[in-house]
Amino acid sequence: MLNTLLGTLSEGVAASTSSYESIATYNPVTGSSVTFSSIAGTYKSLQLRILGFALTANYFGLQFNGDTGANYTRHALIGDGSTVTAFGNTGRTYCQISSGSSNPSVTNGYGIIVDLIDYASSTKNKTVRSSSGLDANGSGEMSLWSHLWVNTNAITSITVLTDGTYSTGNSIALYGIKG
Repeated sequence: MLNTLLGTLSEGVAASTSSYESIATYNPVTGSSVTFSSIAGTYKSLQLRILGFALTANYFGLQFNGDTGANYTRHALIGDGSTVTAFGNTGRTYCQISSGSSNPSVTNGYGIIVDLIDYASSTKNKTVRSSSGLDANGSGEMSLWSHLWVNTNAITSITVLTDGTYSTGNSIALYGIKG
């Protein structure tokens, strides 16, 4: 059921359970980054699923193929039930996929779904979109992000970054979406 819902969100049509192939999972995550490397170019798209929560985290981000240069852009729409914020930036050093939480009392955690469209193409810049939600015991946040990695290289590695400390019960999984 979850794969069908996620397929509908990521591609616009329902995907069968067999459309997603698990590539790798980190569970639990420790440290400030996780890298998925040697990603084969055999899928139509990739999807990251980040579940759990992090104390003291102000953001979660992605870097591709070790690129730490100012080659990323972003647009965001963030709402918390009473306030909506929208913004965009160029010249970033990573794709920010969630604003995370600087609230150390968060106990119900977050979830982030990231779609990497045409990641294996070597003729166009890469498009990334993410949606995230954070439950902070009665308050929370939903955010939608779109990104552009200004690079035509195929994505062969993804580093997931945070400036916070992961707590127990978290996982980061990478899936390949078959064409």
